[in-house]
Amino acid sequence: MLFRRCVWLLAVIGIALGVTATAALAHAELVATVPAAGARVERAPAVVRLTFDDAVTIDPGSLRVLDANGRDVGRGEAFQPGNDGSMVAVRTDGLARGSYVVAWHVVSDDGHVLSGAYAFGVGVAAGDVPAAVVKEQIPAAPVIRAVLHGLLLASIALALGILAAALLVARPGSTIPPTMVEFGAWTTILFVAFFDIFVQADTSGLKVGAVIATRYGISRLVMMVATIVGLVGFTSSRRRVPFLIAAGAAIAVAETVSGHAGTGPYPLATIVAALAHLCAASIWIGLLLATGRWPELVDIERVSSIAAWCVFAIAASAVPQVVVAIPSFDALITTMYGLLVCAKFLLLLLALAVAVVSRRRIAAGTAAVVPTVRLELLVLTAVLAVTAVLVESPQSRSPVVIPSVAPQRAVEGPPSSLAITAFHQGR
Repeated sequence: MLFRRCVWLLAVIGIALGVTATAALAHAELVATVPAAGARVERAPAVVRLTFDDAVTIDPGSLRVLDANGRDVGRGEAFQPGNDGSMVAVRTDGLARGSYVVAWHVVSDDGHVLSGAYAFGVGVAAGDVPAAVVKEQIPAAPVIRAVLHGLLLASIALALGILAAALLVARPGSTIPPTMVEFGAWTTILFVAFFDIFVQADTSGLKVGAVIATRYGISRLVMMVATIVGLVGFTSSRRRVPFLIAAGAAIAVAETVSGHAGTGPYPLATIVAALAHLCAASIWIGLLLATGRWPELVDIERVSSIAAWCVFAIAASAVPQVVVAIPSFDALITTMYGLLVCAKFLLLLLALAVAVVSRRRIAAGTAAVVPTVRLELLVLTAVLAVTAVLVESPQSRSPVVIPSVAPQRAVEGPPSSLAITAFHQGR
């Protein structure tokens, strides 16, 4: 029975992943600019235009052209020529001789705010992008985003983890009962998924309807529907396992594809790794919570064995995510994203050390394990907090080199070998 339930769980997750994986590959990237990045043009362009490899959503201020004094000299609001969702433009009639900076921000279909800046010159060399403009293009994620994501991750871990504990480690003839903690986890997921749509709208500058139309918004809607299904399964006279497994799998996949996992050169690999990471962490937390709360109902030997596999899965799944997100050792130790990864790694090592102590105490009985299990839970709570901040932080990416010629369109001025300063802001 246990084996069949595990196979069923893996099958549901696999189907859900297969349905969403193709969409998750579509993370918009800037591929061309007119004028070219770093170009010197002899004739002032009538329009500054950016081309992406996928559709993006914009607001009126998504594209600005700044003169040497930092004034916006664009004419009117940013627009998408011919309703082409992959292009963003602004009119710039009558630019005088001088150096200009193009500053832009758009929202990708996966909800990520993408931004960057580059320079070009009219009759003169392009010059550099001022540091103030660079800093402006990568605003810090608001604290409320990290708080909401911390609540969401903790709730997902509790909802999925307690369900896993009830299915995997209950003693023969025993049942881990539904609790208000589990009910609170499911309801919190519903609340955060709903509220997060409005926070995303405020953060990105988009209208709520525009946010819902993105893949990020769709993932939150899927999460809400799945949570309602999970609550139906939870509030029945007894746990309806099929409802809860299906709802948990959908929530895990929705959370995975809405974050950094869908970006980078190997999105499918990072999606699978991130999904394994989330599920393994949730199961580990659920097993620890069940042991600390109902020590007489769990099989402590089985808890120890499954937890060991969870630790292995967490470590193995972290590797592709870190390799893709952090391109160099320098980025690991000098960027906020890299330092947060280091902090999470050290906390996981501490949790692992406590787990080793717990395993050595098994022979003395379940009661002897409970104190160290609670300490493990405390450390993993800190890990969740760091993860919430990590998810909302820009990844450590190298500058994106933009071709000097846009596809099927001539670019004024000579080809430029300069790289555009481009940033990927966490949702």
